[in-house]
This record gives sequence, C-alpha cells and structure tokens, in this order.
Amino acid sequence: MSGLTPEQRLQRLEDKDAIRDLITAFARAADAICDPTLLRPLFTDDAVFDLGAYGRYEGGEAIAATMHANTSVGFQWTIHYLVSPTITLADDGDSAECFYYLWEVAKTPERADGRRSYWIGGWYTATVVRAGDAWRFHRLNLHLELLSPFAEGFGAPPAALGEA
Repeated sequence: MSGLTPEQRLQRLEDKDAIRDLITAFARAADAICDPTLLRPLFTDDAVFDLGAYGRYEGGEAIAATMHANTSVGFQWTIHYLVSPTITLADDGDSAECFYYLWEVAKTPERADGRRSYWIGGWYTATVVRAGDAWRFHRLNLHLELLSPFAEGFGAPPAALGEA
C-alpha cells in the first residue's frame, strides 16, 4: 500500500470491511432457508455460482431462485461459518479476489436411510465487484472437501447446561 494517500488507504480498509459484510450476508441468507430476497442483492446480474459436482448457476436471479428451490430436496436447516477471509483488492479498487473457509452443520428432510444431519467443510473462492455503492459476488466457487453424515443428528439445546 505504499504510495497511496491516507484517503486511498482508508477506502481500501473500508472496502475490505464491506466485502467481509458481503460474506456474512451470504451466510445469513443461506441460513434463512436460502431466502431469495436476501440472496439476490448479493450477486451481480451476470454472476456465476459454481458448486463443482453439485451444479453451476448463472445469473443473479437464477442463483437466488435455484438455491431457494433446492431447500425442498437438500438442506433445510444450516448454520454456515465462513471464516478466515483473505481479501485481495485489485489496484483499481473496483474488484477483489477472496478466499475463506466453510464449516457448516446442516439437516435434510427425513430420509428413508435415516441420514439427516451433516458436517460440511471446504472453502470458497470468489471474485467480488463494486456495483454502485455495494460489493457483490461476480463469481463464487465452492470447493467441498467434507460432506459427512452425523448419525446421532443435531438437536435443540438442553434447558440447562447440566443436562448437556
């Protein structure tokens, strides 16, 4: 960041903070049963969300709609932990490359084989762009390393810690 004015340095710090907020907004929207009204503003119109073997969605509208539609057959309850983001801003300050880890717990609808609860882990890479006064995902890639059933399943917390 040498050679930048104090104002430029401050803008870059504010941009990185806004991109972290974008990452958090994605987790919150996904955990709200992939609410399309929360997801749609996070993506550019021409965004791509690549889930590897699990599909590729193109366009902000399609990403939000498809993620929500998948909750009827896929994960209906999730808690996303998107951690340790590394954000590399482009020199022009209008785009950035991101890397962050995914740790997730999830539940599916009742299944005949009894599997319902899962541990999920991996990482995301993303290209984000400044779109007006906000940052949005232009390209989001999921690199899944773990999708493992949890036989006991997840339950509600006990009424008291002594009952855990």
